[in-house]
Amino acid sequence: MTDHPDLFAAYPTTPGYQAPDTSKAAAAAVKPKAAWVRARVIDALTRQGPMTTVQIAAAVGLAYETVQPRTSEARATGLIVDTGRRGPSRDPGKSAIIWRIATASDVAAGEGGA
Repeated sequence: MTDHPDLFAAYPTTPGYQAPDTSKAAAAAVKPKAAWVRARVIDALTRQGPMTTVQIAAAVGLAYETVQPRTSEARATGLIVDTGRRGPSRDPGKSAIIWRIATASDVAAGEGGA
């Protein structure tokens, strides 16, 4: 047993990491504010409607790199779902998923929920 918890085992409610020690350190560093950022993502989608991660980042005033992992966690826990539409990406010529808040019918259909 190590002195450090396995952060990946708790994903998506806790930031995960993939293997390198730098990734593990980054996950541990972001853990204290991850729930706060996720809440801002959910609030922005609730108030403003469907958006891409780029648009969410702009709406909440945070860097894309801060917001993107939180949208992945929100999707994995069933809080948000893919609308099936695409919008602007941060990479020219590429499109991005437009996210929306999951509804009860999404959960019933198996799209929302962990």
